[in-house]
Amino acid sequence: YLADSVQLLTAPSPTYKGNGGKTLINQETGEMDFRNGKWLGYIKNDMQAILYFKQPVTLSSVSFSTIVDIGNYIMPAYQLEVWGGTTTANLKLLKRMNPKQPSVQLLPYLTGFNCQFPATNVNVVKLIARPVAILPPWHRGSGTPGWVFVDEVFLN
Repeated sequence: YLADSVQLLTAPSPTYKGNGGKTLINQETGEMDFRNGKWLGYIKNDMQAILYFKQPVTLSSVSFSTIVDIGNYIMPAYQLEVWGGTTTANLKLLKRMNPKQPSVQLLPYLTGFNCQFPATNVNVVKLIARPVAILPPWHRGSGTPGWVFVDEVFLN
């Protein structure tokens, strides 16, 4: 499904603001260059977005398309959440997951995180991606916050 509109509840970093909320539903993947203007980048605050559908849809999964570039402090999200309902006032948690975190330095890579849940009729979906609050001891930036980058969400 393709959402009819998106509202970002939290602003991305001014340096990595993509095309605002449309970045999540424009069907353009961000590629390996996180500086290309196609990514939403967050540090110290969660990515929170609400996707709206004019007509109800039945969702059973949401995939977050992300980049991991450990050398540039971009890690998998610490936590992902998908909420859904018929209005913003009656959202229910559909899925919460904590992606596995790297334990060593790796080359940059693109990856998706698929959140599956029982089929649910929704008009509204709220998405949350929480960045790593403190990089691990093995990282050269140990003790500082990590970034989370999202360029697209796939709704099925």
